[in-house]
Amino acid sequence: MTDRIYLDHAATTPLDERVLEAMLPYLRDHWGNPSSLYGEAQEARRGLEGARRSIAEVLGFKPLELVLTSGGSESDNLALRGAAYAARRQGHGEQIITTAIEHHAVLHEAERLQEEGFRVTYLGVDGEGFIDLQDLEDAVTDDTALVSIMYVNNEVGTIESIEEAVRVVKAKNPRTVFHTDAVQNRRAGTENVAGVVGMAEALELAHEELDARNAHARELRDRLLRGIPERIPHVHVTGPEDLSKRAANNFSACFEYIEGEAILIALDLAGVAASSGSACTSGSLEPSHVLTALGVPEDLARGSLRLTVGTDNAPEQIEHVLEILPGIVSRIRSLSPAWPERERV
Repeated sequence: MTDRIYLDHAATTPLDERVLEAMLPYLRDHWGNPSSLYGEAQEARRGLEGARRSIAEVLGFKPLELVLTSGGSESDNLALRGAAYAARRQGHGEQIITTAIEHHAVLHEAERLQEEGFRVTYLGVDGEGFIDLQDLEDAVTDDTALVSIMYVNNEVGTIESIEEAVRVVKAKNPRTVFHTDAVQNRRAGTENVAGVVGMAEALELAHEELDARNAHARELRDRLLRGIPERIPHVHVTGPEDLSKRAANNFSACFEYIEGEAILIALDLAGVAASSGSACTSGSLEPSHVLTALGVPEDLARGSLRLTVGTDNAPEQIEHVLEILPGIVSRIRSLSPAWPERERV
């Protein structure tokens, strides 16, 4: 097999050709600043507003409620800061509640807000990444401005019970805002028209093809979840055992007696792109904060591997990974001084 296999879709995904086709006119022809009055600008404005309507329709809200940002991290920052300071101005909120396994975009912003005088409460999670709803209820007070809880963990695939969490919070303090509601009404800067048009097309395709995409992803994920522990000893799957509460495309595990970085390098040389965790921290030598919060020992957490599948992956690619990974792990372990002597052949 000569083609490379991409298994890091939780970090970013290849561009769908249909999305590219939707974007091209706004990269090539309608490149005007949508805030200006001349003809080129108005073409861009029409594309921008059409995309805004499409996004709002797919997600179920009004176009004017949509704030277009540069990406997920800016959106997280804007949400937390907007909700926190809105509550402070209204005099009924100095506390922020989040979890220990949030994306670093949320955790870093929470740290900054704490430096600015807000109180931040971090909820712990169990060994599969789930919060305890009783802990959440106990944490909410009359002074809680915002609760920010990740819906699907990008590292171990845990799907939190967000609807139940919202009910718990609103019953305790109806004024408390959940993360997705926390936006300001303005954002400075020129909109990325081609990017917004592309996002609208991508959302429409994802909405139309959701069931088929999820079924495809689950089939490939389940092959990995079954096949890797069967073929390789001393592997600990991380994340939910109940697959209905696990992201459809997520495989994550920790390998004893090995560094995850060594697996990634060997896989890359074999033509497979993978990850040892969050894309934002995969270059760090520190163990994953998510795995640490799940109670995974530090030495085991350093041997983490995350494989996330997408629509472009085929069953034959997964079988190829299952064929080559045992040899890669065995070879690296044989070089490790931590590998038990009795296991050496």
